[in-house]
Amino acid sequence: MAKKTDTQGRTTEPKEDNTRINPVALTLTIFIVGVASLGVILMDYQGVAGWLIGTIFGVLLFIGLYIMLSLKIASQWEKAVVLRFGKFRGLTGPGLFWIIPIVEAVAKWIDHRVMVTPFSAEKTLTKEAT
Repeated sequence: MAKKTDTQGRTTEPKEDNTRINPVALTLTIFIVGVASLGVILMDYQGVAGWLIGTIFGVLLFIGLYIMLSLKIASQWEKAVVLRFGKFRGLTGPGLFWIIPIVEAVAKWIDHRVMVTPFSAEKTLTKEAT
């Protein structure tokens, strides 16, 4: 990502997108929506009232979306900074954790892996050498 300059000439970092949907939450959501769709077909075949079918489908759809947005998994080398209404709540992870959508947000994912950087030996510059 390229750095941008604001109106006063300062360079600003572009905002990082921390939205991550993990495969477990996505699988659970797809399963719940699939069960809801199958239930709608079966209830319609049995002659259940339309408002009841819509209500049950809506509730199951809401539960699936809630799970997709609230279930988070941090890898072994990660921790997540969780904010509740913009105030620091704590570091969570590694592993499975839940957040409350809209109320809480993961502000940053911290990588704890050791990063190795190659460097070459430099000659010491002294005042006498110049």
